[in-house]
Amino acid sequence: MAREEANTWIGSESQEGALRTVRTLEGSVWRSATLIHEWTLGDEASSHESDDLFGLIGGIALGNGRIYVLDTQRPAVIVFDESGTETHRFGRTGQGPGEFQRPILLGVDPGRRLFVQDLARLNVLETSGNPLDIWPYPGGLLGSITVTADRTVFIPKPVRTDAGPVPGLTGLAPDGTVVSELTGPRFEVDRWELVARGPSGRSRRQLVPHTPRPVWSVLPSGRVATAISDEYSVRVSASETEPATAIEYATRLVELPRAERDWQRNQVVTQMREIDSSWQWNANPIPDHGPAFDAVFGDRHGRLWLARTVTYLEGTADDCGWTQGTAEPTPAPCWVRERVLDAFDVGSGRLLGSVALPAEAKTTPAPAFGQNALYFVAEDSLGQVLVRKYRLSIEEGVG
Repeated sequence: MAREEANTWIGSESQEGALRTVRTLEGSVWRSATLIHEWTLGDEASSHESDDLFGLIGGIALGNGRIYVLDTQRPAVIVFDESGTETHRFGRTGQGPGEFQRPILLGVDPGRRLFVQDLARLNVLETSGNPLDIWPYPGGLLGSITVTADRTVFIPKPVRTDAGPVPGLTGLAPDGTVVSELTGPRFEVDRWELVARGPSGRSRRQLVPHTPRPVWSVLPSGRVATAISDEYSVRVSASETEPATAIEYATRLVELPRAERDWQRNQVVTQMREIDSSWQWNANPIPDHGPAFDAVFGDRHGRLWLARTVTYLEGTADDCGWTQGTAEPTPAPCWVRERVLDAFDVGSGRLLGSVALPAEAKTTPAPAFGQNALYFVAEDSLGQVLVRKYRLSIEEGVG
């Protein structure tokens, strides 16, 4: 066990073969960390005309002192400076250079290029909006575009395997040629799959609610973070200077409310018995706890961010966005999740600290991470889409 006198991090480090394991037991490098709201874009206070409102945001990206927002509904890329002032915008519907058909993802590289993926192709532009090239890689998968320090562009794209196409990432060189194909961590889903077969040949398959799932991401450094969400352990691949590292955190998994599990089980049984009236549960039970985390992000400052739920609170219909006339067979219990982002230093593997996520902040699409600021897509109480900047205020550990 190691304890750093200069801060409050307590943990252990070990080496087995080529794998280093760093486990945080308690405490963190930062004494505290807080997100402080600085500005909002897309609300009535910041928007003077309807053209200032966002439609549907496909991604946020940072680069060259600018914030790039892809509005897939316009469609256009809208560019802001760090104060939140719009500097320019570009894009329109079409099939020509600099035009978008159905844009879905956005990325920026250190070489001042911008990538917009739509359902037909990958558009390559200058950050000013001038078109540079069109690459023949259609989109369609959820995820995000990551551009690494060596300017490799990773896009979500099915990868062919012996078992057929699976969700994956394709790495593209700066000239657009394919240099790598990646798939996520292997996860045996069979024991989590519920199956119903009816006498007429109809069938239905679905996963058990709260099934653990593979979580993975290419970091801007080029290293790959992979995990299965049933335990708090993330493996980060080796680099030229750093070994492969398993980052672990001895935090307690949060118990799922019994009312929520019972409601979900009843919903599944009702749906399956529409296929087979005598159907019985035939896979793993619903877990009694939520996932260790549900998203993994990397930033250009050597940090790994994991989003997780820390509390389930009983809420009201307004909290959960219920409306009259819901088609649910039985009213769903309303539970509000309080979430945090855990930040780790990728080099040392140690927990830097945790910040509470604002209730309105979304982690899909992925937040954008600056050194001292985070940018989220959010929604107000009326469903208006927003972009919000939060300053990351850190108090370093001092003993």
